[in-house]
Amino acid sequence: MTRNPHDLHDVLDCLRDQHALLEVERPVDRSWEDTAVLDRLERDGRFDPVRFGAVQGYPGWSILGNLFADRQTIARYLGIEPAELSAEFARRLEHPIPAVLVDDGPVQAHVVAGDAGLDAVPLPTLHERDAAPYISLGVAICRDPDTGSQNIGIYRFMQRGPQELVPSLTSISNAADIFRRYEQRGRPMEIAIVPGASPALGLAASYRAAAGVDEAALAGGLAGEPLRLVHARTVDLDVPGDAEVVVEALVHPGARYPEAPFADMSRSYSRVKQGPLVTVNAITHREDPILQLAFSGHADASNMAALCHEAAIWHAVRQATSCVRAVHV
Repeated sequence: MTRNPHDLHDVLDCLRDQHALLEVERPVDRSWEDTAVLDRLERDGRFDPVRFGAVQGYPGWSILGNLFADRQTIARYLGIEPAELSAEFARRLEHPIPAVLVDDGPVQAHVVAGDAGLDAVPLPTLHERDAAPYISLGVAICRDPDTGSQNIGIYRFMQRGPQELVPSLTSISNAADIFRRYEQRGRPMEIAIVPGASPALGLAASYRAAAGVDEAALAGGLAGEPLRLVHARTVDLDVPGDAEVVVEALVHPGARYPEAPFADMSRSYSRVKQGPLVTVNAITHREDPILQLAFSGHADASNMAALCHEAAIWHAVRQATSCVRAVHV
């Protein structure tokens, strides 16, 4: 990859130059129609990244899917051959590059506040029986109340209202542990959700790093250059300045609310769960923003998980033997 590897617009320009990006310019409905196209492509054995350049009712917005659906495409992001993917991914995770804090970035070109909230963003409903529109690729940033360090992971967020979300926080996730400690103090947790990030940040956020590991630095190591961070407008968090969209919000202690059904990685609808309430303070986005989705239950989402498992297995097996040649999940 050339240009800025932390800028999704630049990443898509590179894919376009390599004739590795499909683009749909006819306006699509934000719900079902985009994922119907991705599903039809999959049935035809095609896993190209797809940019839907026009979304009905949302001028200026586009939706991106299948960014991780093909391992060859992921290798392109890292500038390597597909056969090198798992080993090189694991190696780069061992050489993080710390992020740099800058004064401003494209992601804060526009600020949406007040009653418009999430209705100003084309959140899609991905599957027929999903309970509501979702942020399916929610790169989420929060701050540890004890250490002050930031944590980044990927979670799904169900839209509950114009300014409300309900997350699916698995009990073993770092974010769930951090939120429990805020809740014990009776305090809300500030969070920044990024549903439009670079492939490097998406992969770093997917990787199950130990608590305290700086995922922003992992993203820098994957991309080969530091991630640029800017301070958020309404929460005390540093967010990727070259991202597409940032949802600034609070996760509230106390009451729990229904989340799901949602068609998850198992290709079945998950049971209804209970999650805390997330209220949106503000949404910032760049010019011509791209909303990214993770097509759960399909290669787009499973490849992200598989590659991260490969890296974890590679690190573990290498401690026991020098004979391992490759890992594939």
